[in-house]
Amino acid sequence: MKPRIAIRADASIQIGTGHVLRCLLLAEMLQSSGLDVEFLCRVYPGDLINWIRSKGFKVHKLLAPLTPFDSDIHHSHDSLNCTANRVTQSQDAQESINALKEKTLEWLIVDCYGLDRAWEKQLRSIAKNIFVIDDLANRKHDCNLLLDQNFYCDAHSRYEGLVSGSTKQLLGPRYALLRKEFLTSRQSLKPKSNNIMRIFVFFGGTDPDNVTGRVLDALATPNLQHLQTDVVIGLNNPNRRSIEEKVAERKLTTLHVQVDNIAELMSAADLALGAGGTATWERLCLGLPSLIITTAENQQGSIDDLHNEGLVIKLGSAPSIRVETIHQAITKSIEYSDVAQRKAMRGMELVTGGGAALVLRQLLNRVYC
Repeated sequence: MKPRIAIRADASIQIGTGHVLRCLLLAEMLQSSGLDVEFLCRVYPGDLINWIRSKGFKVHKLLAPLTPFDSDIHHSHDSLNCTANRVTQSQDAQESINALKEKTLEWLIVDCYGLDRAWEKQLRSIAKNIFVIDDLANRKHDCNLLLDQNFYCDAHSRYEGLVSGSTKQLLGPRYALLRKEFLTSRQSLKPKSNNIMRIFVFFGGTDPDNVTGRVLDALATPNLQHLQTDVVIGLNNPNRRSIEEKVAERKLTTLHVQVDNIAELMSAADLALGAGGTATWERLCLGLPSLIITTAENQQGSIDDLHNEGLVIKLGSAPSIRVETIHQAITKSIEYSDVAQRKAMRGMELVTGGGAALVLRQLLNRVYC
């Protein structure tokens, strides 16, 4: 019988897709290494359950919460994930144990902001090892392995008192969970000229604040009409229709929906506009100059530190960013393109693209050693 792995992660229009997508990457690597991988996902609008199943994985559905998401609070840490104010951790833990039929797991992978040590302790009854993926450092964990792939100047002290001394911590973008295509694209990158002629726009799978629409409004101005533009959105983007209309009105603009060739699109671009999630590490890995607009509260600290270190340019946050600010930033980036390129080259040193392999090695060592 194959060693058994379970992954607890959620997606929704409010949560976004990042948690599930990075766990799906790990799942594919673990499956290729001979392990049996299954998911535990709570039912929400935009939950990606069918998408996970289309990739060949079993998904245990956890019942939808009685209280729907409040779209006005989706930026707060407490509401970013599965259990806050809707399902208690104890209820979620028991549902998970029941779904897994109390069979022993070699690893339980948890990527869920609403869960902490209380939930993890309850799952110890069936999990030999627990791997937590976190970036908030705002609650205690009972885990064997912890990953925080974000960049923080105080990274090595953030989890003091939150995990035990025996917990192995994988900290920083060195461990960023990037698909193999990014490492492949990085190795075949062609030297870029200092002229910015092609723009890449991507604000995550859902982009509930429709920052994408505001970027397209900025690009519609006469002095930016010459820029070839690739716009990427997720399948569950609630503003898809209006984005399609804006793309249709602008020449040299292509819309890509739920694509698997993001590395290829990034490699072809000279400048990116995007959010502060996982795509940050993808852009840095490929040396792509970036203008970042944070789309969730948990992105602020890491992006502030990257900005202060001169690795990216932060424009502001999604709820308040203005079209004029975006337009001015793009115009300035074109004018000082050599400066933007130097920042991006420094970013390549920070993110090498091999993080997923390093994480996989840690997981397999516990299974086979």
